[in-house]
Amino acid sequence: MPLEDFDSPAEWRQDLDRRWPERLAIQDRLVAEVSAAVDQCGDSISVLELGTGDGSLALRLRSNRPAINLTAVDRNAVLCDYGRGRDEAIQWLCRDLTEPWRDELSGPFQIVYSLQTLHDLGGRDVLAQTYARVADALGAGGVFVHADFVEPMPHDDPAKPRRFAPDVHVELFSDVGLAATLVERRDLLGCFVATKT
Repeated sequence: MPLEDFDSPAEWRQDLDRRWPERLAIQDRLVAEVSAAVDQCGDSISVLELGTGDGSLALRLRSNRPAINLTAVDRNAVLCDYGRGRDEAIQWLCRDLTEPWRDELSGPFQIVYSLQTLHDLGGRDVLAQTYARVADALGAGGVFVHADFVEPMPHDDPAKPRRFAPDVHVELFSDVGLAATLVERRDLLGCFVATKT
C-alpha cells in the first residue's frame, strides 16, 4: 500500500511487517549478514542502503555498529526527511534507483544492502541494471546483502514479472561479477549474499 495511505512512515512500515510476517525473520538474517561483513572489514567502513523506507533498518545497524559510515537512499522525499530527523549522522539521499545514481554517491562501498525494495523498480532489465550499479559501487571483495521476494504473487502480471526465483537472481548477480548464494528463504522472501569477485 502507498505511503500516502498511512498517518506516518512508521505506521506504513508496521503494515509491511504485518502483511509479511516472514519479513522480520529475513530482516534479522540481513542484519546478521551485514554485521558479519562489518566485523570482517572493521567498523570504519562505507555502507550503502538501497530503499531505506522509514530508516528503521539503518538505525538498527547503526545502533549495533555506530562507527560505520552509512548512506541511505530512497526515492521518497517524505521517507528521507523522516529518516534524517531520526539520525542526522546517516547521509540521507533522495534518489530514484531506476535512474543512474552511482555517480552521485561517494565510494566505493564495502557493503551494500537492500530489504524488500528492488522488486518495485520495474522488472528484470531494471533489476539487472541495478545489480550492475551495485557491483560498480562495491570495492574489491565488497558484499551485497539483498533480501526480497523470490517468487511471483498471484496478482502479478505474467507479461511484466517483477518477482523472480532465486536462480534468476543468482544468474543476474553472476552476469555483473557478483558470486551469490541464497542464505535463507522464508515463504515469499529470500536473503542473498553476493560478493564482488
